[in-house]
Amino acid sequence: MAPQIPDKKRIARSFSNKAGTYGEYAAIQQTALEKLAGYARELPADTSPWIDLGCGTGLFETIAGIPHSRNIFYLDIAPQCLQKARTQRQPPAPAIVADIESLPLHSGTFAVAVMASVLQWLTEPSRALRAINAVLNSRGHLLFAVFLNNSFHELQQLQTKYGVKNPIRLFSLPECETLFSRSGFDILSREELRITFHYPTPLAALKSFVGTGSTALQGNRLNPKKLFSFCREYDTLHRTPQGIPVTCHMLVGKARKTGFSESTG
Repeated sequence: MAPQIPDKKRIARSFSNKAGTYGEYAAIQQTALEKLAGYARELPADTSPWIDLGCGTGLFETIAGIPHSRNIFYLDIAPQCLQKARTQRQPPAPAIVADIESLPLHSGTFAVAVMASVLQWLTEPSRALRAINAVLNSRGHLLFAVFLNNSFHELQQLQTKYGVKNPIRLFSLPECETLFSRSGFDILSREELRITFHYPTPLAALKSFVGTGSTALQGNRLNPKKLFSFCREYDTLHRTPQGIPVTCHMLVGKARKTGFSESTG
């Protein structure tokens, strides 16, 4: 069954409200960005300009240590995140409030696009990837991190039981391969990450998602009594000697623009 992706205004509001705590709680995102930083360093030193799509608070540039000469642009749907990203560097980076599925950018503008932990929030991921392909120049590269099936499986078991809809889309590896290929990208390097983060309590695990804004749910929400029951069951089912686990499965990599055919769907 397809996920019920929240509407764009809800997503923007949720992440904007948590712009001040995003960096503190974004451990999963930082792990992916550290991997992408390695791919970024493989690109020629004079590669420019870059665009960070769904930039959040600008963690990628900080982690990758991209010199300002690379001329990086920021784009995000959440204005407060974008404002924080833009003003934490001097001079402030150019910033665009926009939806990745409807990029207001000229074709062939950028040499590198970065898209980390974003595809899962999109109703039409193929449309977004084609739009990204269009704004890259003929030698353009895309650095990406995509959540795969079985991510957050500990939470999903209980979400189903308590009637809380998972707000994000998770992809299988074959789906990712097809999606990138049909959108005009050749994956040059890739790596699957399977990482389990541990927290002292179920509430601390849930707080890590709340702190980044990743709780842009539509529909049913847990009242305090049900939340207590949810956490108690989470603890009973999943506690380990290391703490409460949250497992993440991601595909990270570097792709090159090859062009695409409209007939491929």
